[in-house]
Amino acid sequence: MKKSMKNKGFTLIEVLITIAIIGILASVTLVSLNRSRVKANTAVLKSAVSSLRPALSVCCSKTANTTNAAVNPAANAEICSTAIGSSFPVAADLKATGVTYTSADCDGASPQPFIDVMVTGHSNTNCNGPAVIRVTENAIIFPAGC
Repeated sequence: MKKSMKNKGFTLIEVLITIAIIGILASVTLVSLNRSRVKANTAVLKSAVSSLRPALSVCCSKTANTTNAAVNPAANAEICSTAIGSSFPVAADLKATGVTYTSADCDGASPQPFIDVMVTGHSNTNCNGPAVIRVTENAIIFPAGC
């Protein structure tokens, strides 16, 4: 028995269902990948900010030193008034579009010297300003969810 040419191929419904299934799978994959990207960017942020803690300790080992505050610092902007070889992480190092550093100096007027880091444009919105990441000689305090 001969088959006619009309029975070859897929029907329009079969093709549309296949495209719909592929679309659903793609959207689920993209959502999963986005969560992973946010987690990775947050880990990069935490790693870069953690480099400030030992630098603050070295800077404050002499009370005559002061910490430099900066808004979107240039690459290699020194953390301390006396060069100690430690620089502020720039926004790109933090996976953000902007960063502002404010600080309390090591001069003894402040109960504990600190550097506050406020980022903007980070993929984890819990890490963005107005919340700040506080770096002291003893600890790093991240906002909830960051």
